[in-house]
Formats: sequence, C-alpha cells, structure tokens
Amino acid sequence: MEFCSILYRDPESHEEPAADGRFLVDLNLDQVIEGIRSDGNGRDLDRALRTPLASVEAVAYRQEVFRDLEHGEVRARLAGFADSMAEMRRHLRLAETLDFRIYRQGWFLHAAHTYCCAVAELVSDLADLPLESRALRDFRRHVAAYARSDGFRSLARTTRALVRDLSAVTYSVYIRGPEVEVRIFGGEPDLGTEVQRAFAPLSHGASRVYVAEASGDIGPSRLKRSIAACLARLFPGVFARLNAFCEEHRAFADDSIIAFDSEVQFYLAYLAYIEPLREQGLSFCYPEVSADVKEVCSCDGFDLALAKKLADEGRVVVPNSFRLEGHERVFVVTGANQGGKTPFARSVGQLHYLASIGCPVPGHRARLFLFDRIMTHFEREERIGRLRGRMEDDLLRLHRILQEATPQSIIIMNEVFTSATVHDGLILSRILMDTIAERDVLGVCVTFIDELARANDRVVSMVASADPDDPALRTYRIRRRSPQGLAHAASIAEKHGLTYERLRERIQ
Repeated sequence: MEFCSILYRDPESHEEPAADGRFLVDLNLDQVIEGIRSDGNGRDLDRALRTPLASVEAVAYRQEVFRDLEHGEVRARLAGFADSMAEMRRHLRLAETLDFRIYRQGWFLHAAHTYCCAVAELVSDLADLPLESRALRDFRRHVAAYARSDGFRSLARTTRALVRDLSAVTYSVYIRGPEVEVRIFGGEPDLGTEVQRAFAPLSHGASRVYVAEASGDIGPSRLKRSIAACLARLFPGVFARLNAFCEEHRAFADDSIIAFDSEVQFYLAYLAYIEPLREQGLSFCYPEVSADVKEVCSCDGFDLALAKKLADEGRVVVPNSFRLEGHERVFVVTGANQGGKTPFARSVGQLHYLASIGCPVPGHRARLFLFDRIMTHFEREERIGRLRGRMEDDLLRLHRILQEATPQSIIIMNEVFTSATVHDGLILSRILMDTIAERDVLGVCVTFIDELARANDRVVSMVASADPDDPALRTYRIRRRSPQGLAHAASIAEKHGLTYERLRERIQ
C-alpha cells in the first residue's frame, strides 16, 4: 500500500483550520503555536497546529508517533534526517538565487547528493529502530522500497559518480600581475604550502580577528567565475555531464520523502518546545480522549504558555488538577484576584485543544473530551468606533456563542458582565449558566459572583486559594471547594487589624 502521511490517518478527510481563531488568542495558544513554529526547522506547521482532529482514531494515530519519538534514539535519528533535508533545501535555495550557471549547477548537484545520502542513512537507521506506531512502520516499509527502486538507485549512482569526478578535477592557477592563467594540474609544486611554512613562525599566539560587513551579493567573485569558466573548457566531459544531470533531474526528490520531512517537524518541534519544561520537573502525558464521555479530569495540568514564559525567567509554574463527574459540566472559579483563576481557565481549554491535535498535554494523567469547537469570552477593550458599551458587547458576543454552541462544544468564559451591577450581573449570569446546562456544554466560568458556584447541579465550584498563615499571599492553587465569599477579605482585615472590633478598640 502506498504511504500517505504520518500526521493524518485519513488524508482524504480534509480537516480545516478552526474558522474562528480568536479562541487561540484568548487561551494564549497563539503564543504556544508561534513557539513551536520557531522550533520547526523553517517548515510550515500551521495546518497541523491550527486544525483540531475530527476523530478519536486520528488523535490516537498521532499519539503513537509521539510515543515512538519519546525513545531518544528514534528522535535523534529522525532529527538528523530533518537536519540533512534542511541542508538540502539551503543548497537548492542557493541554486535558485545564483545567476552564474556553473555555480548554480554545482549547488544543485550538492543538494541532490545530500538528499541521496540522507535517504540512504534514514533507511539504515529505521531498520534498527524499535518502532510501534502504524505511521512510522508504514513509512519504514515505504522508504525501504523507494531506496531499492531503479529510479533512486540510478539517481544515487549518477550523483556519486559526478561528485567523485568533479572532486578529482585538479588545476593550477598562475598569476602574473593582472593576468590569471588556469591550466590542468601537471604535478607542479604547491606554492601555497611553501607560503604557509614561511609564515608559520609569525602565526603563534592569539590572532586578531578582522570582521567585515558581508555584502549583499552571495555569488562568486568575478575571478572565481573566470576560473570556473576556464575549468569548463579544460574539462568539457565532466561539466557536460553536470549540465545534463541538472536538466534530467530537475525534481529529484520523491514527494513522499518531502512530505515526511515536513510532517515529522510537527512532532520534533513540539517535543523540542516542551523539553525545557520537562527538565524543570513538569510532567506531560498522553490523555485518554473521548468523543462521548464528558467526565473529564487532569492531574497536575498547567497553562503551557505561562509555564514557558516563567521558564524563560527561571521560575516554575504551579500545576493544578480538576475533574468533572457524572452530570457535572461547568467549573465556576472564584477567589482572590491574581490568584491564578484565569491561567486555570486557560489551561482547561489548552489541554483539550492540545489533545485534539494529538499532542502530549501538561500533567501526570488526563481524560479529555474531543470537542467540535472551543468558544471563549474574555474581556475586550472598548472601542470608540463600535458605538456600543461593554455591557452590550458582552451580551452580543455571548448570544452568538450560545447560538453556535452544541453539546460537543467547550465554552471558556473569563469575568463576564463585569460592567454590570452585582444584581444585574447575577441575574444575567444565572440565565447564562442555566442555558449552558440545558445545552449540556462543557465549560469554565471565572467570576467574582460567588452565587454562580451554586447556580445548578451541573456546576462545580473551584476556588483560588491563599496561604492560610498569610491570606495576602497567593498559592496559585485552585481547589475544588465551596466559594469563600467574604472570608478571604475578612482574613486580610484581621491580619492588618482592620476588623470592626479592632477599629472600635482603637477609637475608644
């Protein structure tokens, strides 16, 4: 069977990127995607990173490849192949950029030689690697058959012969003032060696480095062009073969090998992105994914974008856990400001999204839901041009979300109705929570309205905890517990001597 893809179990499914990518920004997934892309060896990873998969089987297909690449030797060998293919592409870009034919052809030959060596080495490497994934085992069979094909063997043989014969071209250059003469090498002494020997006594010790600005012209100098043109006349046979090779093998690389090189970057780049976090002691796991069961959970998950930012600053993110059981569907998160509520909400969305594209997710273990779409409602800045206030904007955006939401959707809301009075915000929020419950939608709601944590039996209350010994200190732990109401404010007032009793004592 012809090999198709290591990313898509069914390449004909034509999954499309999420139509509304705003949720990627709200969940800071745009930062994660950009970070992964920067590790992607220059390849375009957008489709794979921005396209949630449509089936549990498609997710499992990618998870298998990731598990194979967790084996250090497998990852190192495939990374080596990717580096060789990146070198091939650099050579091809040079061949396209240069305007001098002989140099252009030389870089093209170099690219073809790099490609043939990379494929041959990949076949040898894959033969001994412990592969379990269907995708990589299928590709191993395919690339082995390709390497045995008459077309590849002829390409490799011709390329080797040309590289060998061009490397065997030896010549002498005679310089007499402004005149330069090129001859076939006749066994003359190498004066370069004599010059080096003569100046050797002066080369001891540290040498100064003179750095000059590189010019925009990456092509050969006029002198080098002239020498190359002379060599083409002195050795017409080998240069004629070089010209014929470039004409005959304009598209020497096999499409499936190019596709594999592009697709494997998705896996390598993601693993490179999370490697520094693993070195900090943070865990990643392969979640159990279901399109039917909504009893989701995560043990020690975290906001990946925040973790990456903190890692760059030498700090470690605080992980949190969550679970929904039975008919529970929505987390309502309350507690002190700056206590980690928003990162928690983002982490729930991030974990589900990363699972939907087949990636390992933050945490020791996780069971997650395969959604049809993620919709977010995060606070927006008011814009004069809109000619509507924040309250109206909130209502319109939430109305659109509820219109589009299905029982397969996930809704992440952060501080809804902050522009309303507490009374109005409570009434509107209760209507919102009842509607979400009726739709059987999974969701997270970060709010300052404690009463929402008791809105209906589908709601689970999560609270941002403070240090019990010092309520002013944030632990960034989000616990499953009843809302604290004014207890947090009261404990801070007690600490600073601002309770009613203490103030009355001072006044008297």
